[in-house]
Amino acid sequence: VDIFLLGLLQSAAFGLVVTSLLGGLMATRNWGSEAFREQVGQVIDTSVSVKERVHHGEFHYLMQIDPYRNEEQEVAGAVLIFSDVSALHRAESANEALERRFRLVWESSVEGMTVVDGDGFIQMCNPALALMFGYSVEELTGQSIETLVPEAQRAAHEHLRTRFLGKHGLRPTARLNDVVGRRRNGEVFSVEISLSAFEIDGENQVIATVTDVSARKAAEQALRRSEERLRFALSASNAGVWTWDVKTNANEWSDNLWAVYGVAD
Repeated sequence: VDIFLLGLLQSAAFGLVVTSLLGGLMATRNWGSEAFREQVGQVIDTSVSVKERVHHGEFHYLMQIDPYRNEEQEVAGAVLIFSDVSALHRAESANEALERRFRLVWESSVEGMTVVDGDGFIQMCNPALALMFGYSVEELTGQSIETLVPEAQRAAHEHLRTRFLGKHGLRPTARLNDVVGRRRNGEVFSVEISLSAFEIDGENQVIATVTDVSARKAAEQALRRSEERLRFALSASNAGVWTWDVKTNANEWSDNLWAVYGVAD
């Protein structure tokens, strides 16, 4: 079997690369092995080309084995073509590392995050968002974002969503503080949402970060009720109140305190 080596390499150090090919690379690949000869023989027998990634040190190649035809168009051997794909390999490795970092942030974030397309369908969401609303990630993916909105507000939400994307371009960001969401079980709860619009391949997309603030809202409401009860109790008992800020040495008196001591304010 005749085997021809053609080094189609885009490296400036052509001689160095070819030397690596014909030396260490060939030794690493073990071109004389029975497995390699069977691979070449299969190409010759079937006239079907084979492509394979070959790695040697810092060099990375795409090896292609093609049937070699003589003047009579008969398969008389095989041609090996090597293309230097080292730059592509580095780019792929960098992209894989970036994807891993993105996934780490996406999966571990305690904030709910989702990407919604221009038609309002959820393209992806993280586990925190799914858990917040009582769904799994798989259940939410592909659903309308209005699924997470109380039924009475869905039409208004759709209108606001359309306005956000706009007909004449994207609004870059928005923050919504007084919003309610709807869990799978029908429970309505308070959320804060940050929106950021972007475009991929000509398609409008929105990434939303959702924070469950129901506990904070409940605490704020409880504090207001407590303050109201205190004011009512003080007013009903005609008791006076005096406060002293130790840090600033500031003093405050209620109107009732002056009256208790018979001092005009």
